[in-house]
Amino acid sequence: MNLMHAALWICAALATAIFGVMLHSVATFRGSPTGLRRRTLVEIAWALVPILIVVAAATPVLRMQIEPPVVVAAE
Repeated sequence: MNLMHAALWICAALATAIFGVMLHSVATFRGSPTGLRRRTLVEIAWALVPILIVVAAATPVLRMQIEPPVVVAAE
């Protein structure tokens, strides 16, 4: 499996997990605005997790930009 397929499956897994959390939140907190208050830890995690995902995804790309791979010419 090449890098493109691995990235595709990682993105699909992340999208599925995010959609699942979204559906769970909608089902759990529907009609109860007071249930969403005072959840500071959840709000911090909800902000930090996407940041960490972007940093983790950007790290290999930035490494390749800084040190491009050596391409050997075909003989």
